[in-house]
Amino acid sequence: MDYTLFARSIMQDNHLIMIGLCLLGAVLLAEAGHRLLRLPTITGYLITGLVFGPVGLRAIDPDVMRQLALFSDIAIGILLFELGRHLDWHWLRREPRLLALALIESVAVFAAVYALFSLLGIEPVAAGLLAILAMTTSPVILLPILRETRAEGRVSEWARLFAAVNNALALVLAVLLISLARFAREDGWRVALLDPAWELVGAVGLGVACAFLLCLFLRWLRQRGQRDVLPMLFLFGAIVAAVGIAQALGVPPLLAVLSLGIATRNIGRGEALLGLNIDHLRSLFVCVLFVQIGASLDLTAWLQAPLWAALYLAVRGAVRIAVPWLLAPFSGISHAQGGWLGVVLLPMSSLAVLTMHGTVAAIPELSAQTTAIALAALCLLEAIGPITTRWALRRAGETAAEQGAKA
Repeated sequence: MDYTLFARSIMQDNHLIMIGLCLLGAVLLAEAGHRLLRLPTITGYLITGLVFGPVGLRAIDPDVMRQLALFSDIAIGILLFELGRHLDWHWLRREPRLLALALIESVAVFAAVYALFSLLGIEPVAAGLLAILAMTTSPVILLPILRETRAEGRVSEWARLFAAVNNALALVLAVLLISLARFAREDGWRVALLDPAWELVGAVGLGVACAFLLCLFLRWLRQRGQRDVLPMLFLFGAIVAAVGIAQALGVPPLLAVLSLGIATRNIGRGEALLGLNIDHLRSLFVCVLFVQIGASLDLTAWLQAPLWAALYLAVRGAVRIAVPWLLAPFSGISHAQGGWLGVVLLPMSSLAVLTMHGTVAAIPELSAQTTAIALAALCLLEAIGPITTRWALRRAGETAAEQGAKA
């Protein structure tokens, strides 16, 4: 009996075995990389995905990727919910300049990228899509690195705020871009206006409604003395349910979950969620998410549009760093802190891929070149993003190690 063929047959028939081995490999590789090379943990997860994915051993096939997608959707939902919880309107009313700076930075990135590709002769819809994707900041990279390094300070706190504003604006503008493209394509004003209105109002309304129900139920559980596992599991279930309901209603689930996080932070000053800790659940799903991202990275994307992608990254990076650096004194931070804040915000969100795929499906006339530019940029930023983010936080003196050294 050929035991090698037998083992291979079992692995192919039972994808859970392969998923389990990938996760074990991810944990071991991430720990080894962190101890030996001081790499961020999520970089180890990415490398595991590359090793097991199509570029490496090809153990993660399309069927396994489809099964991992559910875990990845949940991970993105949890991270967006967490990101939304950092938009405290009471704080922003006391510090309106922070919100103004975040909006200026987002608009400046959009305008610079749009102007670049318009001058290069790319059609307006494609230039708009690339500009929207450039606005995004990756919560998938930012939040785990902030947690891993235990970073505290103005750069860390403002990075969360900027990321929430960047992604919220990008999600809204993506819906509006599809609306304009449909209108220009003469799909009719009803389709062009009513559909995006429903998507925006429906997503935000769903998030706010879920937040009110969540806060009410969590308060009821606290009154009954439930302060441990049950509230945490209910919070987790509410996030997953919000994603599922949004998909069923045909509204953007990412915007719905972000709205859920923002609303829960501002209903009763967020008291219903005090003391809840979903770190262990989040860590599991983040591990799966980055293994999937690593397996799906297309290292050949640069071959399709190397010059365009390089220009895209150069303009986006220059504006993203320059605006906080220039406006730092008006916000009460130093130029150096503003510059490091820009570096922390450099990783482009993998949510951009979901936005891009949804936009391409709605606007089929978009060229393959547009997709190639975005994927090439995203591939590079996701590969180096964890390293550059942690490096910038250390240079800003906000990681636990740097603060301990100062003490």
